[in-house]
Amino acid sequence: VLLILLFLSNMLVAHEPIVMKVWPNGAPIKNGMTKYVKGGPQYVETTLTVYPAKNGNGMAILACPGGGYIGLSVGHEGKDMAAWFNAQGITYAVLEYRLPNGGHYEVPLSDAQEALRIMRRYSTEWNVQKLGIMGSSAGGHLASTAATHFTDAETRPDFQILFYPVITMNPSYTHMGSHNNLLGKNPSK
Repeated sequence: VLLILLFLSNMLVAHEPIVMKVWPNGAPIKNGMTKYVKGGPQYVETTLTVYPAKNGNGMAILACPGGGYIGLSVGHEGKDMAAWFNAQGITYAVLEYRLPNGGHYEVPLSDAQEALRIMRRYSTEWNVQKLGIMGSSAGGHLASTAATHFTDAETRPDFQILFYPVITMNPSYTHMGSHNNLLGKNPSK
């Protein structure tokens, strides 16, 4: 009963999400994908879905869902957590990033960096004072990459949260599906 009440109270806290295109004028880096292929790699237009906290505490999190860099688990590794974070006073955003298509490794990172810039651009409106990045599985790899390969103060997250991340691309230890989808089957060292 307590879990049901907690779940229902969390549902009431979440605002109507704000959905925006990350690259409204087209992305500067392409991944070679132009359409959705059922059962295969997906074309994903980069979108940012923001759930501003009603009584925000100044914290915000950008979530990167996993999916082995071949798809995105937007539900359980993304949008399903919005109400819980909002109930904690945290503005929560989910990035639906473009996939690397077997070798365009720079594409997801450029999407994450632009999403961080957008979150900072709207920091006053959404009461964002500290901005973190979070990810699960391959999304954890993307979050850790964004946190360590930032280009400037706008793209540098203040903190990171990694859930079961793919943390290395070393073939001896990595999830080979994520490796091949991000880097291709025969990448250089």
